Amino acid sequence: MMNAPTKAKLSEPAAALNGFPPGGETGELIRSFNWAATPLGQADRWSQSLKTCIQILLSSTHPMLLCWGSESILIYNDACRELLGSQHPLSMGQPAVMVWPALWPAAMISPEANIPQLQLMQPDGSSYRFNGSPVQDDTGDTGFLFMGATLHNGNAPSFVKTDLAAFTRVLLEQLDPVIREVGLTLVINLDTLPEDVYIDRDIWEQILLSLLTNALSYTLQGGVAVRLAQEGNRVMLSVADTGIGITPVLLSEIHTALRNPPRNRHGLTVANEGILAHGGELHISSVPGQGSTFTVSLPAGYAHLPAAQVEHSAAPQFKAYHGYLPGMAATIRMCHEKLRYAGSPNKQDEAINIMADITTTQRNADMYRSRLAAIVESSNDAIVSKTLEGIITSWNPAAERLFGYTASEMEGTPITRIIPDDRLEEEPRIIAQLKAGNRVEHFETKRRRKDGQLIDISLTISPVKDIHGNVIGASKIARDITEKKKMFLALQESEARYMKLAVHLEAMVEQRTKELVEANFYLEKSNRELEQFAYVTSHDLQEPLRKIHTFAGMLYNVNKDILSDTSRMYLDKVMHSAKRMSVLISELLDYSRLIHVKDPFVETDLNEIVKNVLTDFEVVIDKHQVTIAAEELPRLAVSPLQMNQLFHNLIGNAIKFVSPARKPLIRIYATPVSQEELTGYPGLDSALNYCAIIVSDNGIGFDQVYAEKIFQIFQRLNDRSTYEGTGIGLALCNKIALNHKGGIYATGIPDEGAMFKVLLPM
Repeated sequence: MMNAPTKAKLSEPAAALNGFPPGGETGELIRSFNWAATPLGQADRWSQSLKTCIQILLSSTHPMLLCWGSESILIYNDACRELLGSQHPLSMGQPAVMVWPALWPAAMISPEANIPQLQLMQPDGSSYRFNGSPVQDDTGDTGFLFMGATLHNGNAPSFVKTDLAAFTRVLLEQLDPVIREVGLTLVINLDTLPEDVYIDRDIWEQILLSLLTNALSYTLQGGVAVRLAQEGNRVMLSVADTGIGITPVLLSEIHTALRNPPRNRHGLTVANEGILAHGGELHISSVPGQGSTFTVSLPAGYAHLPAAQVEHSAAPQFKAYHGYLPGMAATIRMCHEKLRYAGSPNKQDEAINIMADITTTQRNADMYRSRLAAIVESSNDAIVSKTLEGIITSWNPAAERLFGYTASEMEGTPITRIIPDDRLEEEPRIIAQLKAGNRVEHFETKRRRKDGQLIDISLTISPVKDIHGNVIGASKIARDITEKKKMFLALQESEARYMKLAVHLEAMVEQRTKELVEANFYLEKSNRELEQFAYVTSHDLQEPLRKIHTFAGMLYNVNKDILSDTSRMYLDKVMHSAKRMSVLISELLDYSRLIHVKDPFVETDLNEIVKNVLTDFEVVIDKHQVTIAAEELPRLAVSPLQMNQLFHNLIGNAIKFVSPARKPLIRIYATPVSQEELTGYPGLDSALNYCAIIVSDNGIGFDQVYAEKIFQIFQRLNDRSTYEGTGIGLALCNKIALNHKGGIYATGIPDEGAMFKVLLPM
């Protein structure tokens, strides 16, 4: 029979699972499975609880199982593949009782709050225990989500109450490939035992495998019979073979080795130690040339066992032997070759590949094969099998729908019937891969339908092997990807259009960038020329002003006794205007220099800056009897020169605009700015931390409507004759704050005072 896959064409219901995590091989299997043929129904009608469980399962790197619905339909992830062994991928979407017929009923009965448990083990001794968590959705469907955890067995045996017949049967059933390969018959006769039996499951497994390997290794024809029964208060397991038997001398040596085991124990000595640990005995009888019988006798119950090592309930176990069986088969083959070389009984001409189980094993196997055939028949993927010569041997209904030929039209005809002439060379290459034992996956090509239409398909081709591992044919899964190809071509065309547009946009951006670089170059050049012009102009203007001021002063000093009062008044105005013009030019030059400031920012103690500025105003402070309340200021990364200008203007303004109605008071202090406060200043960077430097006074104040106007250049709120000034000082402060990525804000109340808040990054 061909290797039938469980994959189905990705139909509309399965598309509901496309947003799930990838999940590797099992994720692809879940998405492509024909769930409509199972009790779970179409995927797009699944409950959210079921979908959530599958998403959790596919996202996990640990072994996880999901059993859903009244039939406990099995779904699992990639980490479970090794644990399931040869039962993967056929277990996907099957009822759990079909996967573990002997174990599943017991798995649903847990010693702890009816939580189902299952233990899956591997030949290397690693073991996973699965504890199930119940899940229920709004529709009333229920399931169990199992999470696997690694178990580490200690050295001390653990004797567990076990259905010995069921446990032994599961183990023997998995040895079928080895029995078939060596051409022998295995007869199983396992009675249901009336009393409880307690065993260490790992040790019992080791005992049984050792006895079976020994029996099969020394049996060239005939077979091996395994019998389990209870006689009195003892459980009897016998393994009888039709092999070469054991001579009396060798049998005596075996008994001696069992009584006094060697340091390097193996085979029967290890098995005998396990039997003794159970309080049992091993009996061996043999007739040379006819065969041998090994009988294990164990006491029923648990009274004979150490109480601390007895467990009255434990999780059921299922063990995957796929990693163990090749080594077992190699050992048996090696022994057979030695026996034949030594002149033992002739090799039988034709092997009898029979497994005779007088229980219900055959019925379960028939059911399993029937379900497998049903999967192939109901698959939405075209599944075709052929010989190595390319002759079609099977053609499922999906293949009939895809290619238009019926099974009767195609079976017995060459596969080249549906291969276009220009692709005939593909078939020899595929056959060569299959003969080498290789699998061809996702091979995209074209095939011809009965109506002559060419369709795009994706092929997955697997070699079909006989029981000896020889490739005898191939199994093909074909999926129609014509629409997918059309969409791909449309996507390529769309990408080409977008690429063309992207190239055009890139050229536009490059041209615009070039223009901006050029414009920036000329702007910088213009600014440098303007700065140089401002410096030269201010220097040229200062020189005649100094002469006007000097000569007017000389004229006043020399002729002050003969000048009339009117003449002296005119000379005073000339000198005052010249002095004021000189200050204005100087401050304009300072302001223009701040446009392209290049002063380095260094960590600066603002207390020193304030101290120096107050020293400059010492005479004026004493004159107006100003009280200065300066608190501790922080150290900040700033331009010291600009900070000196900032404080000089702010403190100078506070002294200038004192109120004659009260004693002047100027406060200088700093406060941190919270993130909540920072939202009130939209021009600042919210990613930075700021502190506020505050200079407040109790002078004449100003109306708040002018709070922004006062920072504009040449803007004045007071009469020039009453309060001197150029209208540049606060504009200069604003420029300095902006240069430091900060800001300056003013608050005023007429005849009560003003407060200037400078926000600077910390």
